[in-house]
Amino acid sequence: MRKFLILLVLPALLLLIVFVWWKSVASSVNSRDASSHDFLITRGQSLTSIGRALEKERLIKSELAFRLYTQLTKKSIQAGKYNLSPNLNLQQIVANH
Repeated sequence: MRKFLILLVLPALLLLIVFVWWKSVASSVNSRDASSHDFLITRGQSLTSIGRALEKERLIKSELAFRLYTQLTKKSIQAGKYNLSPNLNLQQIVANH
């Protein structure tokens, strides 16, 4: 019985932790900051590099979440100049590319 509870509770707890983490990192960096930032993606730039730059510019909270989201949703990121804002969430940032 104890083993059954562990097998039931542990995955549920892990799922809850992942859900809370995702909700946190997928939200906007600052919902009240509507300032615009020009962001340049060069041809051949990796998702990791783009994610790090977005995180460094404080446009997203997590490079890892950016990579996971783009890979899981199969979103392609095109080279170009983008006008982004810290009040955009992760889904909106990726949709702007």
